[in-house]
Parts: sequence; C-alpha cells; structure tokens
Amino acid sequence: MLHAPMMQFIVNGIVVGGIFVMGAIGLSLIYGIRNFANFAHGELMALGAYVTYTLHSQFEGLHVNIVLAATMAFFVVSFVGILLEYTVFRRLEGRGVVAPLIASFGLFFVIQNLVRIFWGPMVHQYILPPTFLGHPTRQGIQLAFGISLTIIQIFTLIIALILVTILHIILKYSKLGKAMRATSDNFELAKTTGIDTRLVITATWFIGGGFAAVGGVLLGLNTQIRPEMGFLILLFLFAAVIVGGIGSAYGALLGGMAIGITSEVSKYLLFLNGVDSAFSPAVVFAVLVAMLIVRPEGILGGEPITKDIRRLGMRIRKLARKIAALGR
Repeated sequence: MLHAPMMQFIVNGIVVGGIFVMGAIGLSLIYGIRNFANFAHGELMALGAYVTYTLHSQFEGLHVNIVLAATMAFFVVSFVGILLEYTVFRRLEGRGVVAPLIASFGLFFVIQNLVRIFWGPMVHQYILPPTFLGHPTRQGIQLAFGISLTIIQIFTLIIALILVTILHIILKYSKLGKAMRATSDNFELAKTTGIDTRLVITATWFIGGGFAAVGGVLLGLNTQIRPEMGFLILLFLFAAVIVGGIGSAYGALLGGMAIGITSEVSKYLLFLNGVDSAFSPAVVFAVLVAMLIVRPEGILGGEPITKDIRRLGMRIRKLARKIAALGR
C-alpha cells in the first residue's frame, strides 16, 4: 500500500498534469494540423494569465470574477492565435517545416518582451477571496487517506476535466471534430474530399489558443504570474506531447498526466534520498529519453499501443511453448 506522502505527491502530480494537459493539447493539435512545433505556445499561456490578471484586478468593482476574466482571456488569446496564423504562418505555407518553426521561435521572444513592456518584470498574484464555501482558498483541506488539496487545486482539476470532456465531445461527435481528425491524418486527402481545411486550421488555432489561455491561468493560480512563466513550462509541454504521441489530443492528455505525476513524485523520491528537489526536471527528461528509445512515436503515436501489447503477448506465449517443449 502506498504511504500517505507518496499518495499526496501523486495527487499533486495529477493537478500539475491538468495544467500541462491544457497547454499540451493546444500544442499537439496545432502540430497535427500545421505540422510544426510552435515555440510561442508557452507565451500564449503567459498572455492568457496576464490578460486574466488585468481583467480581474482592474474590473473587480464590476464583479468581473476570476472565472469570467479567464473566459474573456480564452477568446482574447484564441483571437491572437488566429491572428498569428493569418499574418505569419499562412504566409509561410509551402516553405517546409523549418520556416514556421523559426518564425514561432521569433514570436516567442516578441510576445515575451511585449508582456514585459505592458506588465513589467514584476511577479504578480491573483487577488482571491480568503475563503470559499467556508474553506481557506490557499490552505489545504484534509481529504481521505491523508491527502490535502487547496480550493485552487480542486478548481484546477474541475476546469481541466470540464474542458477535456468538451473537447472529446467536439472531436468525437461534431462535424468539425471529424474534419479536424481527417485533416490531421492526411491534409491533402482531406482537402481533395471537400473538407474546408482553412476553417479547420482556424478552429484549431482557436481551440489551441483558448486552452493555452486557461492553462496559463491555472498555472498562475497554482504558482505566480511572471514574464518567463511561458518559457519555464514550454519544455514540459513538449515532453508531454512527445511522450503522449505528437499530433494526438488524447496523447497530449496521457502525456501531460504522465509528466505531471513524474515531476511531483520525483521530488518526493529525491527528497527521501537527500537530493534537492530542484533536480526533478532531470528525472522527467530522463523518462522522456527512455520513452523515445522504447517507443519513439509516443504512447498513442503511430500504430495503436494495443498492437504492441498484443505482439508482446504472442511472443511471450511462443517463448512459453518453447520452454515447455524443452522440459518434455
């Protein structure tokens, strides 16, 4: 049975994973449709956090609460993502994958420095009520098995679950979702079969930008709002996308959770061995390297992993038969 501290770190990892999932889904969707890694995606998360902070703090007297401010930021950052597509990335079509990759790297610096110009280099924090439903907002609430969660952590999990469920419904059952999946599988074939790929690309940027904004808000709620927050989370987002299977929204979900839990549990294991928990990113990226060696396409990339499991089972059965034959 797991010890209470280990269970606490696993639950913390699920919360962190929820934040990673918000960013990784958008990053993976854009890669699946546009076929390049968007290095500016972390800065879209930071922009969402700052827009929410401004709307919430400046219009608090008008009862613009954090949820309403985050909803408004969702649409603002979605619009920014669409604007980047129309003004930059669409103009780079047909120039290979390097040109948009370098352009996104340049936009990373542009957006980060614009954030510094408008909001300054200072660290900010969301102004939240001291209590919610009779519980302290930032203090842990004791739950079962010795696990403690704050209102903010519970809020993070609820929002992540709601948005992932909505996205699943869109991808699985709507015409847009089916068009997005078809375009991601084969862009040219989708285009020739009459799918409006331009609309699909625009919708992808809208969803990706909105999810990035929400992820930035959740990150700011659980930590602090700072200009470099987008850069600090970007490598973890790439790790989540690669582990899950780049281009797959469901892979981003699994990868985000895997990286989040690994990140938090490694802190506990390092602490037990007298090592500074600041080294936990090294453990995370060691897991990433191991994943690339064992399954380079990620959990849900390439062939379904169930085929690999079935193949492994067949090999084990053959080996068992050979061992049984030797024993006769």
